[in-house]
Amino acid sequence: MIKILTVLLAIAFLLQIPVFVNAEVYIPVNGYVGFYDHDCVYTVIGGVKNTEIYPVTPTITVTVNDGNNIFSNDYVFSSVMPQQMLPMKIKLPQITSDNPKLEPYEITYDLSGHEVKGG
Repeated sequence: MIKILTVLLAIAFLLQIPVFVNAEVYIPVNGYVGFYDHDCVYTVIGGVKNTEIYPVTPTITVTVNDGNNIFSNDYVFSSVMPQQMLPMKIKLPQITSDNPKLEPYEITYDLSGHEVKGG
């Protein structure tokens, strides 16, 4: 009887512990870079990682400080499936200074209408 009571108390205790899940849509720290390519066009590359359990459609705000001008645009990408990464490449020909500064990105996402069908 004591064993059954101990097991029931252990199960009840475990059910009281909240489950913390860290899921998000992000660009890895070293995966967001701006540079001038071989055509002398400022290019931003990165990879959008989806750790959610459903497909998402990300929107990324890219901001570049180009001397006295600040360029900021929103880019909507195709759906990213769960636990996958989508490579991105954005060309910004309006950036012309010698030392543009790529500011931190902002990312939002919507649930995608695509369904993942399992086997």
